[in-house]
Amino acid sequence: MGLEHSVQPYAVHLGRAPSFRLGALDVDPATRQVTRGSRSETIEPRVMQVLVALAQADGAVMTRDELIAACWSGMVVGDNAIHRTISRLRELADVFGAADTFRIETIARVGYRLNHVATPGVARTPWADALTQKPFVGVLPFRNLSGDPQQDYFADGVTEEIITALSRFRELRTAPRSSTFAFKGDTYNVAEIARVLRVHYVLTGSVRKADQCIRVTAELTHCANGAQVWRERYDRDLRDIFELQDEVSRNVAAVMLPALQIAEVERVKRKPPNDLTAYDVYLRALPHMWAATREEIPIAIALLRQSLQHDNADVAAQCALSWSLILAGPLGAAPPEETFAEALRHARQAIELDDTNAFAQAVYSIALAGVSSEYDQVVLHAEDAIRLNPGSTFAWGALGMANHFAGRFGSALEHLDVAVKLSPSDSFAYMWLTFAAAASFALECYADGIDAARKAIQRNPNFGTPHRLLAANLALTQRLDLARDVTRRRDAVQQTSLRDLRAMRLFRQEAVVERYLAAQRLCGVAE
Repeated sequence: MGLEHSVQPYAVHLGRAPSFRLGALDVDPATRQVTRGSRSETIEPRVMQVLVALAQADGAVMTRDELIAACWSGMVVGDNAIHRTISRLRELADVFGAADTFRIETIARVGYRLNHVATPGVARTPWADALTQKPFVGVLPFRNLSGDPQQDYFADGVTEEIITALSRFRELRTAPRSSTFAFKGDTYNVAEIARVLRVHYVLTGSVRKADQCIRVTAELTHCANGAQVWRERYDRDLRDIFELQDEVSRNVAAVMLPALQIAEVERVKRKPPNDLTAYDVYLRALPHMWAATREEIPIAIALLRQSLQHDNADVAAQCALSWSLILAGPLGAAPPEETFAEALRHARQAIELDDTNAFAQAVYSIALAGVSSEYDQVVLHAEDAIRLNPGSTFAWGALGMANHFAGRFGSALEHLDVAVKLSPSDSFAYMWLTFAAAASFALECYADGIDAARKAIQRNPNFGTPHRLLAANLALTQRLDLARDVTRRRDAVQQTSLRDLRAMRLFRQEAVVERYLAAQRLCGVAE
């Protein structure tokens, strides 16, 4: 009987897959060439797709369904077709005399795994390094603590939904259900699971149902040292059971990712400077990007450019550089007219590398809004990001920003609210709250604008825009003394003129722009 699997891998596109080294072989997916020394052979497209899919799994087991989704676009395929493709790959290893450097293992009633044995003196490619270093998470079956074995289905459903939600985040890799559910019912040891699954982190949890209430707990553990990285508890009323599973899984995924990134940043801090990969340099840039100050953003930009010199096909680094360049203008680190064009170039390159990446689509939406008035297109890219990953806080925030620039302020507030509620401790929550303050100002809901601006300042007091928005909203509620005090304190950190504020293009509707500048004049901002 086959194992049902909830994770749908992204399709393998040979034209976009970078070349890589597999043992003694050089593999070029775009030309379908496999080379060893002076000998080269062109292999069938489907065979190459399966090889790339197995290589990208980096030692994890791929089920039959995953291979079909990745290499046959989900079409109905018989077992014989898969067996023939696997046999062809095994023949390839024999033909090139590479059986000692890689082999394809059949896992009975589960799927296949590519075992890669390192060849002495042969360096791995940056792509292979990135695959290995990207955090790999195993989600173990959540335990049913309800005392009723018939409730196992709900705990299993929560686990599967979390695996699905996490699999949409390209910043990490998620072990397939077929691998982790093998541990269901066992008393497991994190070190043993790490050895078997080859994961870096393990997510465990439990589900307790009592009357009309559900309590779900989740805990993320670092396998190398057993340290708890993150823990959360969710108490919910028992409504529609499938909606509840979806809500909990999206919350776990959205909140867990920032904690995981912080853990990865801390890990890289301990590495010597002469042992840094492109991915390590990217991770070192993140705290400077999260800090979002005039002093820190240039450091983030420099590190991300350094990372891309090593690996220009790194979508995450392209997106992070684009976002850092977008922030540079409002922070006063660089003129907006200089940074937005470059930001758009990197964002465009990211979606050209992977147009199914939600983070890339979201960043492209914001970058496009910086240089274009085609707001319908801006909104479409943000909506694509949500479609690709409904659990992405950044995607919801980008959609809120897109609708704000388009003048759809009510929709902007709805989407920004989702972003903040999905992950209240997210590094960019200050940005979503800033735009909530701006949209509230545009709608003349000044009390809401004051509340959102204050929350944004609390999250990131270094970011200047919410200070200006707080002052503007206060000014138009006749609290001029408070508004002018906010302005004086912000001017002491960074002097801003009305001309600067107009250049930032926080609002795109002329009537709103003039009302905003008039409010700033009341606050004492100079021309």
